[in-house]
Amino acid sequence: MTKFTKESIDDKRKKVELKIAAFIAEHCSINTVNHLGEVVKSLDEDSQTLKNVKVHRSKCTAVIFNVLSPCLLDDLIDDIGNSHYSLIIDETTTVDTKKIMCIMIRYFSKNFHKVRTTFYRLVELDSGTAEQMTSSLKEQLQKDGLTLDKLLGIGIDGSNAMAGEHNSVSSKLREISPHLITIKCVPHSLHLCAERTCDILPKNLDFLVKESHSWFSKSTKRKIDYNRLHKIIADSNPRKIAKLSGTRWLARLNAIDMILDQWDVLELHFNTYRISERGDPGFKAESLYQMYRCIENKVYLVFLRYALKDVISLNKLFQSESVEPLKLLQDLNNLLYSTLQKIIIPHQLLKAQDLSSFKFQDHLMSVNCVNFGFYFYELSNQCNPETLPIIKQRCRDFLI
Repeated sequence: MTKFTKESIDDKRKKVELKIAAFIAEHCSINTVNHLGEVVKSLDEDSQTLKNVKVHRSKCTAVIFNVLSPCLLDDLIDDIGNSHYSLIIDETTTVDTKKIMCIMIRYFSKNFHKVRTTFYRLVELDSGTAEQMTSSLKEQLQKDGLTLDKLLGIGIDGSNAMAGEHNSVSSKLREISPHLITIKCVPHSLHLCAERTCDILPKNLDFLVKESHSWFSKSTKRKIDYNRLHKIIADSNPRKIAKLSGTRWLARLNAIDMILDQWDVLELHFNTYRISERGDPGFKAESLYQMYRCIENKVYLVFLRYALKDVISLNKLFQSESVEPLKLLQDLNNLLYSTLQKIIIPHQLLKAQDLSSFKFQDHLMSVNCVNFGFYFYELSNQCNPETLPIIKQRCRDFLI
């Protein structure tokens, strides 16, 4: 019989291969396992267990998908048991245009003896509508034995499909569980607030920030020329202008900082290129030079840096893992109060007991009394006296 049977894999080898697969699933691309498996075998040539280890891409994928994933999910469901839980939900589109709903779960773990937030499931959707997301979520929870009666709250972004008053995921779940608490993503809301607010400012500011990065990202020669010019003028290497994020408007503050710090050198650089280049590069260099030459644009960017600085700091706090969540409400209130201080008559602000319901637009200060920051007033002396009131009005509208 020994000639017709094959020895099964021993337990030691199974443990090694499972641990390698778990490591790959958590930290690396699956393609790296081809090399990692060979490295592990060479660690101890006298070890019979390591010598027989065979883990490559296909096997690693199968182990993760068919062995580790079901076992870890079963452990998670057992750990939740009949306890209450909350969900964090987001919907996205993958590279191959599939609609996917990612679900995180938050519950008190009996095994870990603490409140735990961990990955729960990826659910594929036929469409991104609220009806489809709600039905897929309910169906998946029922399959895993988790009842909606135990669902305490959901964390979502501010999209209409997720958080709308009617026909959204939150409203449909609230029909089943009236006690459900809905928590919107505060950083996401702050980003949306900044993006909508900046529509008040001139559109060419967005072009200026975006094209200043694109100008250098597409040409090595331009980078070399600019580095040489910056070393001559500032005796240091220039800072790279940050790439803009299409979905995170507040990330533009990094680019604004770098542009303001190098404003004069950038103006000289584009002046040089508008004379030497022809065609589209010359036209773009001419446009950027005229924008850098306009002091009003610099005043607007200086104001943006002043106005968004506190918003960015608060945004980072909300995304941090080492802060006390209960103190963040006070930080959010402080941001609102500090913004109101700039535009509201002081003695009227002292009367406000609840800032969230305070009708501040009835007590606005005159444009000339609003504090736009020290550097704003320093630069505003160079502006055209006819355009300065318009700039101040737009900046006050931004704060409002």
